[in-house]
Amino acid sequence: MLIPRVTVLLFLATTTRVSCENCPSGFVRHVESCYSLIRFTATWADAAVYCQAIGSHLAYVETAAEQTFLEGYLKRESSTIHSSGVWLGGLTYLTENEWQWGFKGGRITNTWWSPGNPNHDGDQFCLMLYKSQAFKWDDAACSYGHYFLCELELEDAPNITGK
Repeated sequence: MLIPRVTVLLFLATTTRVSCENCPSGFVRHVESCYSLIRFTATWADAAVYCQAIGSHLAYVETAAEQTFLEGYLKRESSTIHSSGVWLGGLTYLTENEWQWGFKGGRITNTWWSPGNPNHDGDQFCLMLYKSQAFKWDDAACSYGHYFLCELELEDAPNITGK
């Protein structure tokens, strides 16, 4: 019985190496990142935990090209998005005027807010892409359930070929 266990361990060790070329199954590539639209609703915190569990993080949008790519990707997928928005990794902690990228901690400097946002209506401290506003940004209560985007930088992506 010891031999099958060793074989499984060797298989796992050779299939989780780092890749610089390919995204894992279920992810789409843009420049040096891979994105996966997770099609079930979760609170912002639960979405962050889920992304971390699969080796990624809630998506960060740091360039206009990245925002444009994600808008196009989500518009193509919009018939499968059954929530009003899609969580990103942004949130505000101490003041509603200072947004940062989740656990990365970097201050958000480029923004693509939908008209009238952020409006800080109630306890809206988390960032989402708002479906009815062509996937521009909106602030939302972190306790709401939304679909979400996980991001994986290519240097962190598992190599599914085992090379």
